[in-house]
Amino acid sequence: MAGSAAKTVYEIFQSMEYGPTAAPSAATAQAWLEHHSRSLGLFIDGAFVSPAGRRSCPLTDPKGSVVCSIVCSEDEDVSRCSSSAVSGYKSWSSLTCSQRSRVLLRLVSVLGIHGQCVSELCDLCGAACSPTALLRLLQFYSSWAQLRDALLCDWT
Repeated sequence: MAGSAAKTVYEIFQSMEYGPTAAPSAATAQAWLEHHSRSLGLFIDGAFVSPAGRRSCPLTDPKGSVVCSIVCSEDEDVSRCSSSAVSGYKSWSSLTCSQRSRVLLRLVSVLGIHGQCVSELCDLCGAACSPTALLRLLQFYSSWAQLRDALLCDWT
């Protein structure tokens, strides 16, 4: 077996056995969830907001275990999110294509730095897409943001 100390690297390459692998762990994601008391509010204006008196819903993993609870929004929460989105759109639309590209690439960088935690959270919740696919999608949109004026100059 490749994991035993008796085999040399040369022998492993000759046999093409799989080497030892790290056991899957969700320690980073669990620590992040514990930091947030396993209760996530609404993410508005760059922060988690937990309005008082709101119902919460459990978020479960594929095995049925509760991962955390999330706040259920009401009409006033949706209005607050919409207002935040409108102000965000005003800021975003005033950026040049190059600036938009840099913002998206910065997001890719931050997600890459915290990739272990993002991967573990995706695994815990049984996410439909992989974190790698998310990063590649953001890189794709970043490149289009940068090229928009050059390739789609008459498009508004």
